[in-house]
Amino acid sequence: MSHPARSLRDRSRSLSHAARGRRAFLAGLLAVALTATGATAGCGGDSADAGADAGKLLVGYQRFGGLSLVKARSAAPDATWSLFESGPALTEALKAGAIDIGQVGEAPPIFAAAGKIKFRIIGTSEPVPQGEAVLVKESKGFRSFADLKGRTVALNKGSNVNWLLVRLLEAHHMTL
Repeated sequence: MSHPARSLRDRSRSLSHAARGRRAFLAGLLAVALTATGATAGCGGDSADAGADAGKLLVGYQRFGGLSLVKARSAAPDATWSLFESGPALTEALKAGAIDIGQVGEAPPIFAAAGKIKFRIIGTSEPVPQGEAVLVKESKGFRSFADLKGRTVALNKGSNVNWLLVRLLEAHHMTL
């Protein structure tokens, strides 16, 4: 949680430093996973969910975070990349065997565990709550979250924005 006396510039520097650390961690994590996959390629048996090319790491990524940067920089050219629009969709792909590794926010693993999806968390990063927001049409005259009372809200169920909505509703003494 940020200290109220810290300036916006200090918070921005802190977030930038944290983001660089997360990116480096995730790039390293992916490099280790790629190395492990390469080292074990051809060692397996007749796994039913092995892909057509058992040597390739199947990576699920979203439009945020370290894995999207690894892909954009072509830092893992031997991986097969799949883009997901939400964490819940990524965890479903993990369940189906369509990917080997992926990055999601804080909430999807909780919902995945509740849905009995078998997975293991192999790395985490510091949450960045300032990275999520509620967007409204400016022309509609909304000025605060409370102005949304009685309105319809769209979101991905089981995602971080689902969790954000729950927290905002609680903070404003509102319910669904």
